[in-house]
Amino acid sequence: MTTQGASSRIGEVTRWWAAFSGVLLWFLYLAVQFDLMDAEERRYCARREALGELCNYDHLPMLEFFFVPAFVLLAAYPFSRFAYGVFAPPIDARRLRWSFAGATDATTTYPVMPILAVLGLGWSTVRMASIPFAFASWVSVLYWAAWICWFAGAIAASWSRRAERQDR
Repeated sequence: MTTQGASSRIGEVTRWWAAFSGVLLWFLYLAVQFDLMDAEERRYCARREALGELCNYDHLPMLEFFFVPAFVLLAAYPFSRFAYGVFAPPIDARRLRWSFAGATDATTTYPVMPILAVLGLGWSTVRMASIPFAFASWVSVLYWAAWICWFAGAIAASWSRRAERQDR
């Protein structure tokens, strides 16, 4: 194996793990959402106790209990297609199995994939900015910071490969 072949193999493995980490982050959303609901309870109780009242937090977020997990499960496949598609190398350069990417990669679907990644970056930034930092755990902050980094990596991967394709 040549040096360039080894480096392209390492690059492809890195891209595959980057795509997999996005799917993993997608499924971790449930745990982080429940952590944020706990932060909301702590914030509510802190306000009530500051007023000298007892904390009686009886909010049961039924929509969050049913619809958030359902949404995560139903949208897992389309997001997996996006995650693997945005990081997938061109079809003729693939050595690993990119079954979720299918026949797509960021260069063939340009500019859709980078635009979706930019929208995801904006969404992650807004979500992180809306966390009540005084009551949120470090898990929530790290989770949204990881999403911001993942989407930034997706943008960089998709645009850099578009530039490589134009050079050919």
